[in-house]
Amino acid sequence: MIIKESEKVGLKETVVSDLKKEIIAFANCQGGNLYIGVKDDGTIIGLDNPDSVSL
Repeated sequence: MIIKESEKVGLKETVVSDLKKEIIAFANCQGGNLYIGVKDDGTIIGLDNPDSVSL
């Protein structure tokens, strides 16, 4: 499964210092989902078989 970044989906490879800003931005809009452990191209990292895990 590949996840795509959009207005309601944020992707971060690791926990970054500006993570609070991302959360606040979603809270000030219509909400959304922030996925940590996902590259900008949508590839899930840190799992041997990411398709076997449900989101």
